[in-house]
Amino acid sequence: MVANGKAPARRRKRVPDGPAAAPGSVVDFVLRRQLELSGSILLSILVANALVDRGLHLSTDLTPHPSFHFKSIPARFLFLSFRQPGTGLYYKGRDDAFLIAWWVIAFCFLREATMRWVFRPLARWSGIRSSRAVVRFAEQGWSLVYYTLSWSIGLYINQTSPYRSLNTYHFWKGYPHIALPALTKWYYLVQTA
Repeated sequence: MVANGKAPARRRKRVPDGPAAAPGSVVDFVLRRQLELSGSILLSILVANALVDRGLHLSTDLTPHPSFHFKSIPARFLFLSFRQPGTGLYYKGRDDAFLIAWWVIAFCFLREATMRWVFRPLARWSGIRSSRAVVRFAEQGWSLVYYTLSWSIGLYINQTSPYRSLNTYHFWKGYPHIALPALTKWYYLVQTA
């Protein structure tokens, strides 16, 4: 108790900004070097893909019908697998996890690069001085870029498909839709990432 009869106000502990990681920990190391680590992984996969023969293999046991998939692992990270012979359609399969992993790493790289080299300088140029506000501006800028591109590609897929304008007849025509057009499958996998 103090002289006025009231208990002293407690001071709140300051909550750290962003993900909390103990200095010197593995998490701290990864968070501080996102751009370098993700860039190294992406570059390694690209170089490995350039050095190894991709080779398509006609598989009959991984999908409901025969389909092509890549023999080399680096190619599985970069290209859609399980193409139906004679059509532009693709089945889903276990190798899709490679493409999803590629895009998870690519988005880490693209996010950090865009924030570091585009939006942070833009924030400073526009007069934002607080480091918290600069980080917030950069994160919101990345969100704007990502969602604008994602929405635009989704709209394009919708407008070029038979079920545009929500023509529900085409949702059920030929159901079940096991094979998908290349862009649609790519979009689904990238959105999963």
